[in-house]
Amino acid sequence: MGRSLWVLLVSAMLLLTACAAPITAQSAHFRVGISLDQVGLGKRPVMITVHDLDGQPIDGATVTLLPVMRQHGMLAPPMAVQSNEPGKYLFSEVNLDMSGEWQMQITIEHVTTTDLIEIPVMIE
Repeated sequence: MGRSLWVLLVSAMLLLTACAAPITAQSAHFRVGISLDQVGLGKRPVMITVHDLDGQPIDGATVTLLPVMRQHGMLAPPMAVQSNEPGKYLFSEVNLDMSGEWQMQITIEHVTTTDLIEIPVMIE
């Protein structure tokens, strides 16, 4: 196997490993998914999806993300966004500058409902 092909295959495998499937959780009113690259330190985009309990995308909500690493007393500043398309909320630069377990505290405000959900994410 040529060196170029070998490098391409290894790169593709690393990319597929880094881009894991969304992590999902459910609150009293919403189903929430979070997608992010869990490999490496520093800034990265984070996509949060929000659906009602019937699976319909929630549009027009305000979603706030607060990354917390309790074991080291780390807290990133909270960020709030509104949807860029139905049910999808993109945080373009979330700084996760230490490996280990981060608790992603997600607050969803929609019409008269506010829910807080916490999703653990492991950063390698």
